[in-house]
Amino acid sequence: MNDLFSEIDDIFHSSSVAIYGVSRKGGLGNILLQGFIDQEFPNIFIINPTITESNVEIMGIPVYSDLESIGKPVDLAICSTHPKYVKDIITECGQYGVKAVVIFSAGFGEKSEEGKKAEQELLRIARKYQMRLIGPNCMGFYCPETGLSFFPALPTESGPLGLISQSGSIANIMAFSCILKGIHFSKSISYGNGIDLGFNDFLEYLGNDANT
Repeated sequence: MNDLFSEIDDIFHSSSVAIYGVSRKGGLGNILLQGFIDQEFPNIFIINPTITESNVEIMGIPVYSDLESIGKPVDLAICSTHPKYVKDIITECGQYGVKAVVIFSAGFGEKSEEGKKAEQELLRIARKYQMRLIGPNCMGFYCPETGLSFFPALPTESGPLGLISQSGSIANIMAFSCILKGIHFSKSISYGNGIDLGFNDFLEYLGNDANT
């Protein structure tokens, strides 16, 4: 297999995930977190720089003010914050050695020319640290075999179907619609604006994936 297959396969087989955007008040980050909890993903960390107290948990998951405070490797980061924070998050992830970041945050190239410029800056930072990006404006990955998820209540049972969608909403609707018909997924991907990894990359990957 080529390097691209290995890079994407490593993302799907991440052993630890850090989620930005989870808060005490709730929100999208908390919904994403529940998806990982439902899949019983083994190593989940919450990053929230506004929470500086020690030994804080949200939904039973430990909260850290930054990646350095975790003190353990993080393979994948999920970013669901306001877009103005994303650049600093991508930089922190690159410096810490995170392999890939899923950017749920919207408000980039799909919105304005300034947003497109911001995307190019994110891509520049990612390439500096040899880190892959999925998104922005995406749902990311659902892979029941490894516990990756983009929404609560998705089945933990794997199947043969692979799905690639630009739209996160379509990916989510398709996942639940197929489940009602007894069809299960090997992997489902929403890539959003696709500033780094995009449709062609994931199509090539799934075409060589033995489980799809």
